[in-house]
Amino acid sequence: MARASDRNPYDTFFRQAFSDPETSRELALNLLPRQYEPILRTGRITVEKGSLVDEALQTHPTDLLIRVEAPGTAGEAGAEGGKSGRGTGRWAATPTSPRSLLIYVLVEHKSYVDRWVTLQMLRYVLVIAQRERNKAGRDALLPQVLPVIVYHGTRRWSDPEFADLIDGARPGDRHVPHFRPFFVNLADLSRQQFHGGIRTLTGLLVLKQLKQPLSPPVARELLDVLERASADPEARELAALCFRVLLLVKEHAEVEYLKTLAREPQYHRVQENVMTYGEELIKEGVDKGELFEKRAVLTRQLERKFGLTEAERVQIEGCEDRGALDAALDELVFAETKVAVLGKLG
Repeated sequence: MARASDRNPYDTFFRQAFSDPETSRELALNLLPRQYEPILRTGRITVEKGSLVDEALQTHPTDLLIRVEAPGTAGEAGAEGGKSGRGTGRWAATPTSPRSLLIYVLVEHKSYVDRWVTLQMLRYVLVIAQRERNKAGRDALLPQVLPVIVYHGTRRWSDPEFADLIDGARPGDRHVPHFRPFFVNLADLSRQQFHGGIRTLTGLLVLKQLKQPLSPPVARELLDVLERASADPEARELAALCFRVLLLVKEHAEVEYLKTLAREPQYHRVQENVMTYGEELIKEGVDKGELFEKRAVLTRQLERKFGLTEAERVQIEGCEDRGALDAALDELVFAETKVAVLGKLG
């Protein structure tokens, strides 16, 4: 089974859940407006390898690039297709029914609202367009790139637009890019609004709840879907990874509450997995209670001595390396700048 990285368990989980073509198809159907449903349901799906996200970012988001080619058009660029890049298959390409699409999904794991995410997304879309231009003929049309921002934090976040970042920008300004990605806040969606197979439902629900408080209804909703996934041969491996990620990112009290509920008879498969992965994490030395305490002390002392930005708080919250936290606490005693302390976190 794929292991969730202690440094970025969200990324490992998301890629395990949605890198398969069929689950990525269902993911796109859940995230995009219904006007794209025909090509999404009938088109050929491939998931591009790699990531566009900057490796240097301390708390980097997760991304996925999905290519969709309409039926009967994949690979058609012959003489009849012409320089326009349009084939002659049964799928008539129009602005609302294109030959192909690229869907770029960016999942924001930050606990705060980042107003600059549209600038980041615009840059990624341009990188994708340039890559497609390098592969295409001189007069070919580029495929549409549908940028989707998925947010699952706890703070309210309205639909972002790039023009909102520009001082004095007006709707009719030709020189201002009016770029508005599709924006999905999973906190606004209920379990009943998700659709697809058990792998897709499990992936979306767990992603939605990773940063939400583990209240009794939320905990039972999670256990219900994980019990179903554990019983399904095609979703069993993903369910096991979900247990591991939940135990990694949830606080100690939440994990104990989840384990208590899992002892109920209807969750017998869940109980086995929760206990198995709980013991495994302990053997690996990942003690969430101790990590939580070290992060809390470091945050409190840095705030008193230097002050902290929200991004710096997130960096500390995301550190799962006990040794790095110890090194930062040691450095804090004589440090003259917070940069020296935060640099110990890697």
